[in-house]
Amino acid sequence: MATEKEATAVKDGGMRRGEIRDAAAEIGRIGRGTAEAATATAIGLVQSAPGAAEAPARAAREGASQAADAATRFAEEQARLAREFTDRASRNVEAMMQAQTIVAGGLQTLWKEWMSFTQDSMQRWAEQAQTLAQTRSIQDLVATQNDIMRSEIDVLLKSGMRLSEVATQTASDAARRITERTEAAA
Repeated sequence: MATEKEATAVKDGGMRRGEIRDAAAEIGRIGRGTAEAATATAIGLVQSAPGAAEAPARAAREGASQAADAATRFAEEQARLAREFTDRASRNVEAMMQAQTIVAGGLQTLWKEWMSFTQDSMQRWAEQAQTLAQTRSIQDLVATQNDIMRSEIDVLLKSGMRLSEVATQTASDAARRITERTEAAA
């Protein structure tokens, strides 16, 4: 940089040509030094830029890799849960179908029992009507009716007990099947 004396001399107009040349040379040297320092700094930045950029790039790659791994683990867990849910649902549907099969078999047995009771009742009523027709007195008629009523009540109670047993056994078997499935799932 120019000295204070040179600046004053230029200002006063008394600076000589040699002094101007020396001052210009000095300003040139200072400018070259500043340019060289700026160039060295720029070169240093350019040379260090790949290394400086590599750390963030490596961190970005690692972050992306971790995110991809997390997404893969999440997708795998979701797939596992979906398979588990499907398996459970399938076993539940299977248990319900087995219970329905048991109930259907029980209903079929109940229907057969009821039809048998109805056929037997029709046959008994026909025989009882013949017995009533053969009575000779009112006392015989009343006694025969009492016998018929006791007999029919007895048959009705026995048939009702049989139907109740079948219904209870059917419900018990169906409930047991569902309970077994529930316990197996637990």
